[in-house]
Amino acid sequence: MRYLDSTSIMRCLCNTRQIVFEVTERCNLKCHYCGYGSLYSVTDNRTNDDLSYEKVIAFLDYMKSLWKSEYNDSANRIVCISFYGGEPLLNMALVQRIITYIEANLKDVGRIFCYSMTTNAILLNKYADYLVEKNFQLLFSLDGDEYGSSYRVFPSGKPAYHSIVDCINEFRNKYPEFYEKNVRFNAVLHNRNAIKKIYDFFSANFDKIPKISELNTMGIRVEKEDDFLGMFQNVTEAFFESENYTEMERKMQFDSPTYKTASLYLLYYSDFKYDNYNELLYGHGIISKLPTGTCLPFSKKVFITVAGEILPCERITHQYTLGWVKEQGVKLDFEEIANKYNSFYARLEPICSKCYGKKGCTQCMFFLHNLDSISNPIECNGYMNEQEFHLYKDAQLKFFARNPAYYADIMKNLKFR
Repeated sequence: MRYLDSTSIMRCLCNTRQIVFEVTERCNLKCHYCGYGSLYSVTDNRTNDDLSYEKVIAFLDYMKSLWKSEYNDSANRIVCISFYGGEPLLNMALVQRIITYIEANLKDVGRIFCYSMTTNAILLNKYADYLVEKNFQLLFSLDGDEYGSSYRVFPSGKPAYHSIVDCINEFRNKYPEFYEKNVRFNAVLHNRNAIKKIYDFFSANFDKIPKISELNTMGIRVEKEDDFLGMFQNVTEAFFESENYTEMERKMQFDSPTYKTASLYLLYYSDFKYDNYNELLYGHGIISKLPTGTCLPFSKKVFITVAGEILPCERITHQYTLGWVKEQGVKLDFEEIANKYNSFYARLEPICSKCYGKKGCTQCMFFLHNLDSISNPIECNGYMNEQEFHLYKDAQLKFFARNPAYYADIMKNLKFR
């Protein structure tokens, strides 16, 4: 069975919502749990290089040609240009050159560009004026109080907590309105912090509710498995185990695991949700569902590494590279990409077809063990038999029974993209 074709993938890339450039592999911190650190088997041989300006321009010019083609389905779409690392502020000269090029050369492509960055904030105030001028959306990385953030250290081993907090507070005091509208936080959950402590810290000190992430579970070195397990905490399990979790649920709302699960349940299983006007007028009809909840390649974002590898997401390991950017141009074989995805889907179809939760699946196939192993069966932790699905369904209905106002909140205030 052929699930995707080259044209559909080219159309996804042309209409993508986000382009992420890894502008440098260098970092001014050496966090103990870093995905490129000693816990992980790094597959791309990082060498502390910077992304070249020529590769960026080659890719943007390639996208310009797509935006002017018949594959463009979205006039004046907002496209976010995001900068990633390493620590992206270490290569701010390239960031500024990219934005200058976009402003001078991509005015007539039917796109509105915005900018974002994930940063540890150490160099924040050196470039604060520029970041504010260009209206960046900023995501600061911090794990909570001093002990909760103690895995974030400088290469010397010195804790980075006070340096980070001082930089953020200086920035906040200088640009209070920008801080309120444009700054978010990401906290990594591990064995030195906890859900409630993270929430209380950010609420009291920064007036923000952070996104809470887990440690990356893929590519752990065999000899480091015990160290990893000693650090790791599952976000959902930690939430339910936290003190007064019902109060936390009410305060965090869309940022709580229960709220997110209930929202996704309504999105996928409600009879009162329509993806477009045709569904509203003519009914839902027959839903064609690809195996797993994996995003169509490039439909949400495209990620360019320092080495010029093209990936569908910065969270996906480099073994699943889909193309290359060289100074001379872009190499993307859409037929080859379609064949790669179709081969994965074919292996997953026997599992997904029997899963009672397939309609609302959010499992990315690139995080499944043995996806590219012909000799070993694929393992999916999200698989649900009939009994498990009914338990899941009952849990969501009980959630809305306990919190009837949440239904209105979700329907009125939550947006899915």
